[in-house]
Amino acid sequence: MYGGRTLFAFGLGGMFACSMTHIQNQVPPERRTEMIATLGSSGFLGMILGSQLGDVVLQFTPDSLLRHSVLLGTSSVMAGVYLVIVAMITRHERMELQRDSPAAWPLLKRYWPGWVVIVGIMIGMAFACSTVFIARYATTLGLKGVGTYFTAYAVSAFIVRLLTRHTSKVYGRHRMIVLGMIGHVIGYTGLCFVTAEWQFILPAICSGFAHALLFPCVVSLGTEHFPKQYRGTGTTLVLCFIDIGGVVFAPLLGAIIDQFGFRPMFLTTAGAALGTTVLYAWMTARTTDPEMLHQRKSHKNKCDSAADVETESLATGPVPETCKSGCA
Repeated sequence: MYGGRTLFAFGLGGMFACSMTHIQNQVPPERRTEMIATLGSSGFLGMILGSQLGDVVLQFTPDSLLRHSVLLGTSSVMAGVYLVIVAMITRHERMELQRDSPAAWPLLKRYWPGWVVIVGIMIGMAFACSTVFIARYATTLGLKGVGTYFTAYAVSAFIVRLLTRHTSKVYGRHRMIVLGMIGHVIGYTGLCFVTAEWQFILPAICSGFAHALLFPCVVSLGTEHFPKQYRGTGTTLVLCFIDIGGVVFAPLLGAIIDQFGFRPMFLTTAGAALGTTVLYAWMTARTTDPEMLHQRKSHKNKCDSAADVETESLATGPVPETCKSGCA
């Protein structure tokens, strides 16, 4: 079990890091957040499918080894199909060997991501809370499954991600992070009041909203200082902070559940998210997002170009028509 979990985390981390590094290298720096958001939207479709598939398997199979074999076996088959598709799509791509590969620790010290790392750790805590403990919480309440929660979560995140993919250029990634963290605070506080399966919907919408805003902003800001040739390492390091949040907080949250119950655990998660929100908002209040600067500069250049064209047309005046009557 531990070996399987290790391999699963290894594969998931590799897919995240490689796909996000690839997509960031295909676009200008000011569009990295937008592309990460667009790429990640596809993952929410898989979350919807997976949660519904899990509930179907739980409903139509007995509580035995067969249930786990069907669920995990189906996931393995789908992963195999995914592997074949990716291999076919990328079979003609050429890889460039990077000869200078410094160790991760010196790169992290040199291109330190800043305060965004604490938000990454909180994202890890939120992932641990939702992916590890929500199912156990539903079982304790006597509910039939968690498909409602994860479907509402994924639908909310998918819609918000599509609607806000350009928002970082207007309001800045720091404000989006603060807004996303507030979504987590509301979402995990709302889980304390769930008594029926449909009541998962509102907390799930809030947490999905938070996920949609936080993940692309954290990855984009965290890798911003890394040069292009080290962006893969930078992306991996930023994702490591998310994993650290899960590793550190999952046992702590589990201990709180064992000692005090689920509701104190959710309140602890919400309190930690609230404290992080206040700290991050305070530390970045006077920080200007480069994506906003680029958007303003682009807008100013367009206005200047339009003004130059208008001035030139006024200076030259109307062009006289050619005389057609033989005038002197």
